[in-house]
Amino acid sequence: MNISILDIREEAYEALGVTELPGCEHPHYEQSLKIIKGVLLRCLEGHSWYFARKRVTLSGNDGVFALPDDFLLLLWCSAKSYELLGRELRCFAGNCLEVLYISRSCVDALENNGVADLPAYFIECVVCKTSERLAVIVSGSMDKKLSLHKLYDVVLDEAKLVDVRQYASNGRVVAPLDAMMGVDGDFFPPTY
Repeated sequence: MNISILDIREEAYEALGVTELPGCEHPHYEQSLKIIKGVLLRCLEGHSWYFARKRVTLSGNDGVFALPDDFLLLLWCSAKSYELLGRELRCFAGNCLEVLYISRSCVDALENNGVADLPAYFIECVVCKTSERLAVIVSGSMDKKLSLHKLYDVVLDEAKLVDVRQYASNGRVVAPLDAMMGVDGDFFPPTY
Protein backbone atom coordinates (compact mmCIF):
# COMPACT_ATOMS: atom_id res chain seq x y z
CA MET A 1 0.00 0.00 0.00
CA ASN A 2 1.50 3.33 -1.04
CA ILE A 3 1.50 5.88 1.77
CA SER A 4 3.15 9.18 2.69
CA ILE A 5 3.78 10.85 6.02
CA LEU A 6 0.98 13.30 5.21
CA ASP A 7 -1.42 10.37 4.63
CA ILE A 8 -0.43 8.89 7.99
CA ARG A 9 -0.96 12.28 9.63
CA GLU A 10 -4.41 12.62 8.07
CA GLU A 11 -5.47 9.12 9.18
CA ALA A 12 -4.13 9.71 12.71
CA TYR A 13 -6.10 12.95 13.05
CA GLU A 14 -9.22 11.19 11.71
CA ALA A 15 -8.77 8.50 14.39
CA LEU A 16 -8.81 11.33 16.95
CA GLY A 17 -12.09 12.63 15.54
CA VAL A 18 -10.58 15.73 13.93
CA THR A 19 -12.59 16.51 10.80
CA GLU A 20 -10.63 19.55 9.65
CA LEU A 21 -6.91 18.89 9.43
CA PRO A 22 -4.72 21.76 10.70
CA GLY A 23 -2.66 23.35 7.92
CA CYS A 24 1.13 23.67 7.68
CA GLU A 25 0.95 27.06 9.43
CA HIS A 26 -0.50 25.41 12.56
CA PRO A 27 1.93 25.30 15.53
CA HIS A 28 1.60 21.49 15.84
CA TYR A 29 2.26 20.76 12.15
CA GLU A 30 6.03 20.24 12.36
CA GLN A 31 5.69 18.50 15.72
CA SER A 32 3.21 16.01 14.28
CA LEU A 33 5.55 15.18 11.37
CA LYS A 34 8.41 14.66 13.80
CA ILE A 35 6.22 12.37 15.92
CA ILE A 36 5.28 10.30 12.86
CA LYS A 37 8.93 9.83 11.85
CA GLY A 38 9.76 8.65 15.37
CA VAL A 39 6.75 6.34 15.47
CA LEU A 40 7.75 4.76 12.14
CA LEU A 41 11.13 3.76 13.54
CA ARG A 42 9.68 2.64 16.90
CA CYS A 43 7.12 0.47 15.12
CA LEU A 44 9.84 -1.06 12.93
CA GLU A 45 11.92 -1.84 16.03
CA GLY A 46 8.92 -3.25 17.87
CA HIS A 47 8.74 -6.57 16.00
CA SER A 48 10.86 -8.70 13.70
CA TRP A 49 8.74 -7.72 10.67
CA TYR A 50 9.39 -10.07 7.77
CA PHE A 51 8.85 -7.33 5.17
CA ALA A 52 11.65 -5.25 6.73
CA ARG A 53 14.21 -8.05 7.18
CA LYS A 54 17.48 -8.21 5.33
CA ARG A 55 20.07 -10.96 5.41
CA VAL A 56 23.59 -10.01 4.31
CA THR A 57 27.13 -11.24 4.61
CA LEU A 58 29.41 -8.58 6.03
CA SER A 59 33.09 -8.31 5.25
CA GLY A 60 35.27 -7.15 8.07
CA ASN A 61 38.77 -6.88 9.32
CA ASP A 62 39.97 -8.79 12.39
CA GLY A 63 36.45 -9.36 13.70
CA VAL A 64 35.28 -5.75 13.24
CA PHE A 65 32.35 -5.35 10.85
CA ALA A 66 30.75 -2.08 9.72
CA LEU A 67 26.97 -2.28 9.86
CA PRO A 68 24.98 -1.45 6.70
CA ASP A 69 23.69 2.12 6.31
CA ASP A 70 20.07 0.93 6.53
CA PHE A 71 20.70 -1.11 9.72
CA LEU A 72 18.12 -0.55 12.45
CA LEU A 73 17.99 -3.64 14.67
CA LEU A 74 20.00 -6.86 14.77
CA LEU A 75 17.89 -10.03 14.77
CA TRP A 76 20.54 -12.72 14.33
CA CYS A 77 24.27 -13.06 13.83
CA SER A 78 26.22 -16.17 12.74
CA ALA A 79 28.78 -15.55 15.51
CA LYS A 80 27.94 -17.13 18.86
CA SER A 81 29.13 -14.09 20.78
CA TYR A 82 29.27 -10.49 19.57
CA GLU A 83 29.12 -6.88 20.72
CA LEU A 84 27.48 -3.91 19.02
CA LEU A 85 29.45 -0.70 19.40
CA GLY A 86 27.94 2.26 17.59
CA ARG A 87 27.89 1.38 13.90
CA GLU A 88 30.18 -1.66 14.32
CA LEU A 89 29.67 -5.28 15.21
CA ARG A 90 32.65 -6.96 16.90
CA CYS A 91 33.15 -10.69 17.31
CA PHE A 92 35.56 -13.56 16.75
CA ALA A 93 34.38 -14.39 13.24
CA GLY A 94 37.41 -13.65 11.09
CA ASN A 95 36.62 -11.55 8.05
CA CYS A 96 33.15 -12.81 7.05
CA LEU A 97 29.92 -12.69 9.05
CA GLU A 98 26.27 -13.34 8.17
CA VAL A 99 23.62 -11.17 9.84
CA LEU A 100 19.86 -10.78 9.72
CA TYR A 101 18.53 -7.36 10.64
CA ILE A 102 15.61 -4.97 10.40
CA SER A 103 16.27 -2.48 7.64
CA ARG A 104 15.03 1.08 7.75
CA SER A 105 15.14 1.27 3.94
CA CYS A 106 11.41 0.44 3.70
CA VAL A 107 10.57 3.79 5.35
CA ASP A 108 13.45 5.91 4.00
CA ALA A 109 11.34 7.07 1.04
CA LEU A 110 9.05 8.86 3.51
CA GLU A 111 11.86 11.13 4.72
CA ASN A 112 11.27 13.97 2.21
CA ASN A 113 7.49 13.61 1.97
CA GLY A 114 7.91 10.77 -0.49
CA VAL A 115 5.75 7.68 -0.84
CA ALA A 116 6.62 4.21 0.44
CA ASP A 117 5.00 0.86 -0.27
CA LEU A 118 4.29 -0.66 3.15
CA PRO A 119 1.94 -3.45 4.24
CA ALA A 120 -1.49 -2.21 5.34
CA TYR A 121 -1.19 -3.99 8.70
CA PHE A 122 2.02 -2.07 9.47
CA ILE A 123 0.48 1.24 8.41
CA GLU A 124 -2.45 0.58 10.74
CA CYS A 125 0.02 0.14 13.62
CA VAL A 126 1.79 3.38 12.73
CA VAL A 127 -1.48 5.32 12.44
CA CYS A 128 -2.73 3.93 15.74
CA LYS A 129 0.53 4.71 17.58
CA THR A 130 0.67 8.18 15.99
CA SER A 131 -2.91 8.86 17.16
CA GLU A 132 -1.92 7.79 20.65
CA ARG A 133 1.09 10.11 20.64
CA LEU A 134 -0.97 13.03 19.30
CA ALA A 135 -3.97 12.47 21.60
CA VAL A 136 -2.90 14.78 24.43
CA ILE A 137 -1.66 17.48 22.03
CA VAL A 138 -4.84 17.46 19.94
CA SER A 139 -7.57 16.66 22.48
CA GLY A 140 -5.89 17.30 25.83
CA SER A 141 -7.28 13.96 27.00
CA MET A 142 -5.12 11.45 28.83
CA ASP A 143 -8.07 9.02 28.79
CA LYS A 144 -8.10 9.14 24.98
CA LYS A 145 -4.36 8.44 24.95
CA LEU A 146 -4.79 5.42 27.25
CA SER A 147 -7.65 3.97 25.20
CA LEU A 148 -5.63 4.42 22.01
CA HIS A 149 -2.69 2.67 23.66
CA LYS A 150 -4.93 -0.33 24.43
CA LEU A 151 -6.17 -0.28 20.84
CA TYR A 152 -2.57 -0.14 19.59
CA ASP A 153 -1.71 -3.28 21.59
CA VAL A 154 -4.58 -5.15 19.89
CA VAL A 155 -3.71 -3.82 16.43
CA LEU A 156 -0.04 -4.71 16.92
CA ASP A 157 -0.86 -8.29 17.95
CA GLU A 158 -3.07 -8.71 14.88
CA ALA A 159 -0.41 -7.20 12.61
CA LYS A 160 2.28 -9.53 13.97
CA LEU A 161 0.09 -12.52 13.20
CA VAL A 162 -0.65 -11.33 9.66
CA ASP A 163 3.05 -10.60 9.10
CA VAL A 164 4.07 -14.09 10.21
CA ARG A 165 1.34 -15.80 8.16
CA GLN A 166 2.09 -13.79 5.05
CA TYR A 167 5.81 -14.49 5.01
CA ALA A 168 5.96 -17.98 6.53
CA SER A 169 6.90 -20.72 4.08
CA ASN A 170 3.92 -22.59 2.58
CA GLY A 171 1.52 -20.53 4.69
CA ARG A 172 2.77 -22.35 7.77
CA VAL A 173 2.46 -20.22 10.89
CA VAL A 174 5.63 -20.03 12.91
CA ALA A 175 6.05 -18.22 16.19
CA PRO A 176 7.42 -14.68 15.81
CA LEU A 177 11.10 -14.19 16.54
CA ASP A 178 10.24 -12.20 19.67
CA ALA A 179 8.60 -15.23 21.28
CA MET A 180 11.17 -17.79 20.14
CA MET A 181 14.25 -16.30 21.82
CA GLY A 182 16.29 -16.20 18.60
CA VAL A 183 15.09 -19.36 16.85
CA ASP A 184 12.47 -18.90 14.16
CA GLY A 185 11.53 -21.98 12.14
CA ASP A 186 13.55 -22.48 8.96
CA PHE A 187 14.82 -18.91 8.94
CA PHE A 188 17.72 -19.57 11.27
CA PRO A 189 20.11 -22.48 11.49
CA PRO A 190 19.24 -24.84 14.33
CA THR A 191 21.21 -24.60 17.55
CA TYR A 192 22.32 -27.90 19.05
